[in-house]
Formats: sequence, structure tokens, C-alpha cells
Amino acid sequence: MDHILWHCTEARAMGGGDSSSYSYGRFVLSPLWRGQSETIGFVLRRILTGEIESTRITHAKFIKTRHEFSIPVGIQEPVHEIVQNLRGVVFTGNISGIHNGVICVRGPGYITAQDILLSPPLEVVNSSRHIATLTEPVDVVIELQIERSCGYRMRTQRPKNEKEGSYPVDAAFVPVPNVVYSIHPFSDGRREMLFLEIITDGSLSAKEAFYGALRKLADFITPFFGHDGPVLIEDLTLDPKENPNGVPGESSSVGSDLLFFPCPSGTKLDNKTALKYIFLDQLQISRSLYMELKQEKIYSVWDVLMNMIGRDFRRRQINFSRSDRIIIINFLREYFPGEKFIID
Repeated sequence: MDHILWHCTEARAMGGGDSSSYSYGRFVLSPLWRGQSETIGFVLRRILTGEIESTRITHAKFIKTRHEFSIPVGIQEPVHEIVQNLRGVVFTGNISGIHNGVICVRGPGYITAQDILLSPPLEVVNSSRHIATLTEPVDVVIELQIERSCGYRMRTQRPKNEKEGSYPVDAAFVPVPNVVYSIHPFSDGRREMLFLEIITDGSLSAKEAFYGALRKLADFITPFFGHDGPVLIEDLTLDPKENPNGVPGESSSVGSDLLFFPCPSGTKLDNKTALKYIFLDQLQISRSLYMELKQEKIYSVWDVLMNMIGRDFRRRQINFSRSDRIIIINFLREYFPGEKFIID
């Protein structure tokens, strides 16, 4: 198969309805075998719409306001509408932690995003976005908290010790609001090409978003490979003392490499905790029993053990075949060599 290449076929800026500036990009990946385009397109769309970071206002503090639904003196909009307008302000700048901004304006007139005073490296993208209308010659001061993250952060109830006039903002850290991919076959019917269309909110270009998604995908896959190929379970050190860099460990009472499970680095687990990290998916039980256990909200070997001791599975109408019981009992004997488990 020919070498697979990405190519940007179109990149341009787009204007939004609220004087926002959007970035559009169209990319093509080819050649691919049939089915590969769907896999790659789905993964990249998921990363672009959910894992790319952006900067948003997360908190606003108003001076001399009674509650969120009050209309401040000299301002046309109620507080909750101003908060919603602040939600749509887009910033550029890679920051860490909480940064502060402030709006300090005297009316009458309009407050727009360009009135937000910021410290570097933050800059406003959609500077014409409307925030509030001042109808009288009053001084308006709004203190802002700005953060960088990804995904959505819903508003929470204000703490009781928080001062009046302080309101959290629904933050949508989604710089890529729209991603569409399409698949087009080659004439031979065996190969195909993937087209990916990306629209960003202007805080970064479509190319930057696309390359960022590729880096995240590469960072996810890279840990599975060493210098000589894929890293296998038998190649990993299971003793946390011998590998302090985050390789999963195992219970100190277990020596079998079949009982490999994930746990925090450097943690010594007892049998109870260890069994909670072995899930039904790791047992070679029948599909019908697996579904029955899931319906009963039984997810780990520890759950199975507790239910076998504390409850009667027959009363719960769970059908254990002899082969399934043998598999589970063998696992239990590995962890509790001094105990006797009877298979009836």
C-alpha cells in the first residue's frame, strides 16, 4: 500500500453572526483500505470535539447586585443575561491556573468584549461581542476569573460563605464546535480516502486543532510501544519498588503473572482491594452468565465472592454452570491458598 499522507485542501477564516471569527479547514487522508477511514474519522472527531483545550470565563463578580435575576441600576439587562453573554467570549492564550480580568466602564453606552482588561498572554478574539447596555451614567465594575480546560463545566450552587454578587458561569471549553468527516471510495473499490472538515471558534486555526488532535492520538498510542515493538504484559515489572514510574503493580501475596491488574503506582494492595481490580471481562465465563451478572450490578471478582458468600445465587435466578464455577473458584484459590472452596 502507498504511503499514507494528510493534505490540507482548504483553509480560510469565516465570519459569525455576532462578529465572531471562525476558522475553517478541510483535510484529506489517503490512501486507506476499506473500513480504516471510519475508524480514524470517528476517533479524530471525538478528540477534536471533546479533548482540545480552550480558555473561557468561569466566574463573574458584580458590584452592588442583590441576586442573579435582579436588574442593576442603569443597566438594561438582568444579571443572568449578562452572565450568559460573558459565556460566549472567546480568548487566545495558553494559561495555567486562574487568571483575572476586569470590566470597568461608565455609561451610557455599550459594554462589549473589547472592554475586558486582561494581562498577557490573554487576548479577546470576538471583541465585538455584546455584553450589556448602559442606559444611565453609572460606573459598572465586573471582576472575572478565566481558566483553561476542555469539555463542559456546569454551574454549581454558590458556597454560603461566598460574597453576594459573585456568580459561576457555564463554561464550554469547546474550541471546535463542529467536525464533519466523509468517506469517498477509489475506483478500484478496495481503497478509500477520508475527508475531514473542521470549524473552530477562532481561538485557534483549523490546522492547529487538527495537529493538536493528531498529537493527542499519538500520545495515547505511544506508551504501548517500546524500542523493540509493542510492550507486552510479560515484559512489565509488576513490583512497584522495581518500577517507580507508574507501571501497574500487583498484590504482594500473589506471584502469578495471570493476575495482572491496574492499580496506582507504588500501592501495596491487600487481597480485597486486588480482587476489586479484576473484572468480569477478564474471566472466561460464558456470555449469558456475564450479561446476567452485569444486570445484577456485579462487576468484579470481589463482587462475585461477596455474593456467593452472602447471598443465594439460585434465589436471584443466576445460572452458574459447572465450568463457570470452576473458573471463578480457581481465581479465588490463587488469592486465598489457605481457604477451601467447594464446587457443588
